[in-house]
Amino acid sequence: MLDDLRGRRRPAIRTLAQIVRSDAFDEEPYRPPIRKNGEAEKRRLQSFMETNGKPASLTGNGGGAHAASAAPAGHESPEVLDEFEMVQGEIDERRQWLDDMIALGRGDAYRRQIQGEIAERVRRLEQIHRERTAKEQQQQQAAAQAALI
Repeated sequence: MLDDLRGRRRPAIRTLAQIVRSDAFDEEPYRPPIRKNGEAEKRRLQSFMETNGKPASLTGNGGGAHAASAAPAGHESPEVLDEFEMVQGEIDERRQWLDDMIALGRGDAYRRQIQGEIAERVRRLEQIHRERTAKEQQQQQAAAQAALI
């Protein structure tokens, strides 16, 4: 075994000039990554996140009855209704997931975390509702002032 080690020669230290001559030091020129259209990519990712990764044609209306019970459709902008429906959908998803975990016998491990997330979403719904009612009151006051003039 010692003969095997003694018989082998360790490679000598080579200089940079020797490495370059042997073509072992060819560097690839830097090519920056292909840049995508920023705005188009933002819109694509936004729609992807809004639909939870599903194609937009499969998602449909989403909230359905929740949107009708939340507020009259004529008074709110689509963004406010969409946000309200989205948060309501997140709450429903978390409740369903927690029910599934309870059915599988794993509910105790996740109950506190999921209930905290649901409470956070409920607070967001309350905030949306407060913003919505404040905006409606401002519009009514503006309409009343315009009627007096």
